[in-house]
Amino acid sequence: MRRINTEANLSRRISATLIDYIPFFILFAVYVSYFGHPSEDGGYEVNGLMAFVPILFWFIFFPVIESFNGQTLGHKIMGIMVITKNGNKIRLGQSLIRRILDPIDLISCFGLIAIITIKNSDHHQRLGDMVAGTIVVGGETKRCPACHTELTLEPKEVLKGRFDCTECGKRTELT
Repeated sequence: MRRINTEANLSRRISATLIDYIPFFILFAVYVSYFGHPSEDGGYEVNGLMAFVPILFWFIFFPVIESFNGQTLGHKIMGIMVITKNGNKIRLGQSLIRRILDPIDLISCFGLIAIITIKNSDHHQRLGDMVAGTIVVGGETKRCPACHTELTLEPKEVLKGRFDCTECGKRTELT
């Protein structure tokens, strides 16, 4: 089994998270203000079956979509992908585990837990990735051995274990 080398790619991962979650929270706020009723503390709340709609939307928007193609919209835009540690496509259960731990990784301490674990773990995993057995690939930088051009790899190149230099065309195997 080939070891897949990853990089932290914090700026790509943070950007992908913002691209994913900012629209989700905006839609959630609009939904609650439209379908909710005033609460005692001056805000709005949604009760009963209507409270499950945002949860269902979250489940489809994150775990389901991520398990189909390894990417949410934010991941796709930022050129990163979630895979298993051995390079396979993630399953729905793995994506669900990753996402259930989002509040600990991303929301508590403003994402500091995720940043610390990504920077300090062998495979640059956040807590959700560690528990789910997944890694995030794409955005790794490699230098072409022939022309020394620095390249940013796409997730598919990392998965294949090789890349073709866009300057000189030389194929290079990843080690």
